[in-house]
Amino acid sequence: MIAQTEEQIGQAFDDARERWLDRINNQPDKQPQQLLVDEFTNYSESDITKEPAKKFVKASLSDPRKAEERLVCIAHFFTNTAVGGSDGTAKGRSRGTIQIDRKTADGKTPLKVAIVNGLNNSDGDAEVDKKVTIPSWLTPESIHKHFNGQPIDFDD
Repeated sequence: MIAQTEEQIGQAFDDARERWLDRINNQPDKQPQQLLVDEFTNYSESDITKEPAKKFVKASLSDPRKAEERLVCIAHFFTNTAVGGSDGTAKGRSRGTIQIDRKTADGKTPLKVAIVNGLNNSDGDAEVDKKVTIPSWLTPESIHKHFNGQPIDFDD
């Protein structure tokens, strides 16, 4: 499903939370699912999506793992506003998410270098501002194709 209007987006947030609970409680042999939320920055500012986004963020810090959901949220910044205006989630966001901060030189094309936070090293310590090179396959287009019958060629 692709939600495009504010009403559809708000309903999609509510539906995701209900689906996570159903998958946690009623589907022991569930197969993983992917959920992609783009332009997340704007949802805390709309009267229609504000409350569903806030509840979605709080639930997203624990429920997707239990529900076997793979959640990807795209936002321009990693602030409370950018993630639905959900208060009290800073610690959960820093420990329970992986943030990939990509820059651009021309305002359009992301650079191959990014800063990653939210991963632990082999000693279990959090990596902070880890500079990495982004693989060529990590694009919205290739990820969309991957989940629609055109698997990613990781060697490309």
